[in-house]
Amino acid sequence: MTDNLIIIVDDDADSLANAKSLLEGQYTKVRAIRSGADLLKLTAKHAPDMILLDILMPEMDGFEAYRLLREQEKKLGRNPAPVIFLTGENDTISEQHGLTIGASDFIRKPFNREILLRRIQNAIQSAKTIENLTEEATVDKMTGLLNKAGATGKLPTLCAEEEGTLTMLDLDNFKLVNDLYGHEMGDNVLKAFARILREASREGDCLCRTGGDEFLAFFRCILRKKEADALAKELNMRMVQACRDLMGAEFDIPIGVSLGMARVPECGRSYDELTRFADAALYQVKQGSKHSAAIYSPDPQAGKEDDLESEMSRLTQILKERNRPGTAMWPGQEGITWIYRFLSRYANRAMKLLFSVTVAEADSKESFAEAVKGFSEVLADTLRESDAILQSRPGRFFVLLPDLGEEDAQQIVRRILDGWAESGTHAGVKVEYILQPQELSSPQAGDVSQIAVYDGGRIALLHPKDFIRIYTENRRLCVMATSGRYESRITLREFEDLLDPGIFVRISRFEIVNLRKISSFDLSMAGTIRIIFSNGEETWVARRYVREIHSKLDQLSKGGEAHE
Repeated sequence: MTDNLIIIVDDDADSLANAKSLLEGQYTKVRAIRSGADLLKLTAKHAPDMILLDILMPEMDGFEAYRLLREQEKKLGRNPAPVIFLTGENDTISEQHGLTIGASDFIRKPFNREILLRRIQNAIQSAKTIENLTEEATVDKMTGLLNKAGATGKLPTLCAEEEGTLTMLDLDNFKLVNDLYGHEMGDNVLKAFARILREASREGDCLCRTGGDEFLAFFRCILRKKEADALAKELNMRMVQACRDLMGAEFDIPIGVSLGMARVPECGRSYDELTRFADAALYQVKQGSKHSAAIYSPDPQAGKEDDLESEMSRLTQILKERNRPGTAMWPGQEGITWIYRFLSRYANRAMKLLFSVTVAEADSKESFAEAVKGFSEVLADTLRESDAILQSRPGRFFVLLPDLGEEDAQQIVRRILDGWAESGTHAGVKVEYILQPQELSSPQAGDVSQIAVYDGGRIALLHPKDFIRIYTENRRLCVMATSGRYESRITLREFEDLLDPGIFVRISRFEIVNLRKISSFDLSMAGTIRIIFSNGEETWVARRYVREIHSKLDQLSKGGEAHE
């Protein structure tokens, strides 16, 4: 016999008694009730392992009871219990609807004991497998709290639907524990803090460890500063005591906890915005006395012309990336959309990459989950900080590679595949990819027909072939062209990005020259080289640049485009 809690819901007394008698020899805890309302009362106090739910019942039918059950589980923060619908009718439409809304199975009356037991066992096992896979992917192994992925999956819903505070927590001076007592003791401190945080929370709160000594939580019952201060005081007091228990009474590191909070819905319901607000509040605490809590409120000086510097500082703290992890970015669907659009507008080159990870049909869901998780770790370890990753669906990874051409991108792909091969044996796992250049709307080097320059404040449009040299003089960017001298409002680097690199070459930090306009070279007494252009204009260049200039001139000559 197994110790699972099985609930049977049926308004028919005979059917209810029959089902209960069939199950009692197999399960030690079987509860039989007569209505959906009684079911909700029971599940409010107990989490069942299986529910057998009749569809045709008075007052509240099975489908309505199912809907309310899922709402209840969501509020209580429980995983959904598996539900098998029961019916005495041969109704395929109802069966299809039940399976569509998420039921585990559908059984018709009268029951065959062997079939009933087998289907219950299969449904419970499937639910446990899904729960274990979900927990492995979303729970931090060290602390037992949700990890960053779990936070991203749960906190946005709480922010959208509930009242409370989204709270960012950071351990003060935790690095000293690692430095002085070692990382193993540091791990013990993190575990102790997770336990303290769990004990200080209430049912319905959501606790997460997002990385290192950073935590994120949603507290339903903390809405006022008084409550926030009380929580901060309790956490700090218990944290110091826990560290003394671990490291001895002589422990004197000023360990503590700082909390930054954003009220929901007062500060909005957007998870991304609330996270930034909580981070801004946390920054205020960290800049001050630490070991306390701050609740975000808009700066009353925001928007005043005489306080632009303060406003800039405040916005910078909200927007900037804290504790940069040193790996590629995982910005989510919305974030990568804006990165893609930005690159399309302004990048000179970028590549896009799509990986597919699949397993053989005979392999289990666990094998697939392990393969996807392992491959995502290889991606994060291999790609650059400037790269962005999106897991578009299970087993699919979309990657943006800014400022890379196809040859460089292929090298990165090879490193990823080599890293995957070295990470272990992957029998039955298949990795495929496609690599394409990103469509860009920004002008490419050498493709520009005209560039705007200025003559005494008036705009002139010149073709790059008319440029002789572009240089900085008295902090102004000057353009010498065949038609005269002009000024420009774009930077030297932006000019370099627009001009054909086979024709224009940078000869110093402050100057670019047109190879086609070079007339001759002359050795100066100071050991530098004087360049004389076709219009008589002169400039000087260090000897180390001359070899590159001659090489490019030879390439132009061989290509049938000798300089003027």
